[in-house]
Amino acid sequence: MLETFDLPTMTPNCDARRCSTVTPQALLLLNDQAIVQHSELLAERLWKEASSPEKRVQSLFELLYSEAPTDAEMKLCLDFLRSQADYFREHGTPDWLTQVKKTPHAPEKRATAMLCQTLLCTNRFLYVD
Repeated sequence: MLETFDLPTMTPNCDARRCSTVTPQALLLLNDQAIVQHSELLAERLWKEASSPEKRVQSLFELLYSEAPTDAEMKLCLDFLRSQADYFREHGTPDWLTQVKKTPHAPEKRATAMLCQTLLCTNRFLYVD
């Protein structure tokens, strides 16, 4: 993971770090099992702490971005959660998902995990302006 995100050469010392944005970085964030697991754990936390989809989205934005979602962002996130949960109810949960598949409300929790993963992969989360 560090190599993909420009691991600095430490010999003899590192006085400056290269900076790049390349396709393998996005692919790693979308496909890496560690990112998927962290997304699932974040979704589980949201489900334990918040009782409604609106409150979960609110908490997610506050945790990741330290601010509340705009009305447009809230609507997009809620629409995403509904459509993904419907998809998982119809098609089932993939076998490689270990934690979410065994819990009650699995389609909704998996949709929440996918939203978490999506927001973790955004420039807004990855870069400090």
